[in-house]
Amino acid sequence: MVEKGSRKVILQIVEKRDRKTLLPIIQENVAEGAHINSDCWAAYNTLEKEGFVHKTVNHSKEFKAQDGTCTNEIEGIWGLAKLKIKSMKGVRHERIGDILNEFCYRYRYGFSNGDVFHKFLKDIAIFNEKIKDELKWIKKRHCKLKEKVIDEFCFVEI
Repeated sequence: MVEKGSRKVILQIVEKRDRKTLLPIIQENVAEGAHINSDCWAAYNTLEKEGFVHKTVNHSKEFKAQDGTCTNEIEGIWGLAKLKIKSMKGVRHERIGDILNEFCYRYRYGFSNGDVFHKFLKDIAIFNEKIKDELKWIKKRHCKLKEKVIDEFCFVEI
């Protein structure tokens, strides 16, 4: 999934590409009423009934529908992700999800190692600030927790 114009991307490994599998993922990550462009995959046929605005493009006939609907952006992103995986020359199946998550993060924030590393550290610090109060509350409620602060990062031992 990709949110147009924002570089927000979600790529997820699934066992099956059926409606039962894909619909909960869509509902969890896409706001009701959002516009969804897709190919004519049968799993997406009920999206309008689920509260989404759904437009399709039939790739066996055209790459872009008469009304302008296309899936070029997500297909291009998926192509880049596959290139990343292929460039690694062999990836264990259980690591593919992590690799896709890293790819999505880099796609959104930049592919330069230095830039993405600094952004990642900032995100960890922000996340740390958000949970620090929760950790202090947990510590007060449960005496077994010991909080260790190392630089700006908080680690909890149970």
